[in-house]
Amino acid sequence: MGMPILDEVTKLIDEHGSANILRERVELAKDQQAAQEKRISVLVLELDQAKTETTRLRSQLEQCQQENRETKKQLQSLKQPTASPDLYP
Repeated sequence: MGMPILDEVTKLIDEHGSANILRERVELAKDQQAAQEKRISVLVLELDQAKTETTRLRSQLEQCQQENRETKKQLQSLKQPTASPDLYP
């Protein structure tokens, strides 16, 4: 059987060591959380920029499609024979 005072000192050292390990793990978790929050902020910003770009490109696409429809109409009107007066009665 060990000496009670040494057992108490050993217990205190073990508890202190465990507290230090736990403190280090908590600090690591906090650092990782901060890094993840920063990354999330960057990703949210990138997502907003992508949404803005998508909206711009959709608008540009719609404009091109409208121009294409108008060009097709003009082409069709050029292909249709025009009514000309009869040269020979």
